[in-house]
Amino acid sequence: MKKTGYSTGDRVVLQPYGVGVVCGISTPSLSRGANSYYQVEFPNSNSKAYVPVGTPFGTAMRPAITLLELPELRYRLMEGCCELPRQ
Repeated sequence: MKKTGYSTGDRVVLQPYGVGVVCGISTPSLSRGANSYYQVEFPNSNSKAYVPVGTPFGTAMRPAITLLELPELRYRLMEGCCELPRQ
């Protein structure tokens, strides 16, 4: 199930950067219409990304895996129950 929204402090994965943290939502006043963006910062780097709040999945942003999900993921990978994307 896809998450429909993110909050400050959520850990996310965003290619090509890797794992980052949602640090807030910004609404720059650049032109007509105000679009809101998740501000994602990446630990140990100066990189930041701005992802549209309305379409985060269009950028392939997804929630990062949690420690509670690791045992199930490990089991699925070892048993061959998990299809990995081709890259």
